[in-house]
Amino acid sequence: MRVLAQFSAKEKLCILSSAVLGRLVRSLSRLWTTISADYHEPKTFFTELWAAGHNAKKIRDTNLVTIRGDADLGDYCFLVRRQTSDVRAAQVVLMRKEYRPLIDLISHHQQWESIEYVVDVGANVGYSTIFFKKIFPHTACFAVEPDAGNYRALLENIRVNNLKNVFPVQAAFWTSAKRLVTIRSFRDARDWSISVAEASNHSVNTVEGITIGKFIEAHSLPRIDVLKMDIEGTEALIFCPDEHPEQFLSKVRFLALEIHEETNCREQIVETLRENGFAMSFQSETVFGVNRKCW
Repeated sequence: MRVLAQFSAKEKLCILSSAVLGRLVRSLSRLWTTISADYHEPKTFFTELWAAGHNAKKIRDTNLVTIRGDADLGDYCFLVRRQTSDVRAAQVVLMRKEYRPLIDLISHHQQWESIEYVVDVGANVGYSTIFFKKIFPHTACFAVEPDAGNYRALLENIRVNNLKNVFPVQAAFWTSAKRLVTIRSFRDARDWSISVAEASNHSVNTVEGITIGKFIEAHSLPRIDVLKMDIEGTEALIFCPDEHPEQFLSKVRFLALEIHEETNCREQIVETLRENGFAMSFQSETVFGVNRKCW
């Protein structure tokens, strides 16, 4: 108030009006961002699909998208939940083929036929699972996703594609066998950014936390040929030196790991991978690696 006392009545009115208008503009900007993500992005996505000769069918609050004759994946379909991050996730994983560099790496080492076990950690709604199963149809693929809503969509995407030898697991990789809760405080807080934290005594709808070592043991995996990991920051815990990541890395042949910049652990994780025999390439936040000790 002492600051405003330094101005005339007209000047005070201008100052207060600008403050109110500023708040209104910021509110409208946030609203427009939400509307753009929830409505305009799906509209653009479906328009591009139809222009490319593909098809989409509305089923209540979801759409079944059918892709025909993809150069790499052939024919496949997938569900998108409107007003979620599914459209963006489908664009990144299936349309732009985010994990294509990993496939190229496997081809470069002439190991295509030797891929038997794929573990998709942070499977979200299953787009990466579809991608890997279409590329490697004879593999056993484990799709790990903690969030209940994403997990239900994952099951549906497995079903509509009639994918065989896919084993969905509702759990989260963690440093110990603790009960966890899913949280929406990471990045844009949408469905593809859900992370986990330790549950309290009063938490409901908890999910199982499991170490990678125990997961390998529980499913009797002799190795992991392809490990894809996109776990919204938990990689900082998994790759902490005190957790001895070398114990599971010795069983991993090819790796696609997203290291989120918020964790501030990129250099440490890359060094850990290098120390454990991985040759790496980088694309945005994702590290693609091959374990040279496996040859």
